[in-house]
Amino acid sequence: MNAFLNLFSGEMGRKDFFTRLLATIMGFLILFGFFISFFPGIIDEKTSLWLCIFIVTFYFLSISFRRLHDLGKSELFVVLYLIPGVNALFLLYLLLFKGKK
Repeated sequence: MNAFLNLFSGEMGRKDFFTRLLATIMGFLILFGFFISFFPGIIDEKTSLWLCIFIVTFYFLSISFRRLHDLGKSELFVVLYLIPGVNALFLLYLLLFKGKK
């Protein structure tokens, strides 16, 4: 349980956030391709897609929490990802504004 909580603690600078964001996108593509290629009869494409989205969203929230810690903001700001249009501006905020690191 402690290892799980460590995913959401700590701070992350802009450079680390950007590289991990790119790695998350690449990880999603690789994971989705893996599920489709190696489990074609067991898991259909729609289920594979939702499974990958769940896994990647979990990690994306983790790095967003760490970036918000670096900016000195509350984790509740993550709710802004749910508002269309505002989510893109919020992501730019996380990428561009200077934090402690």
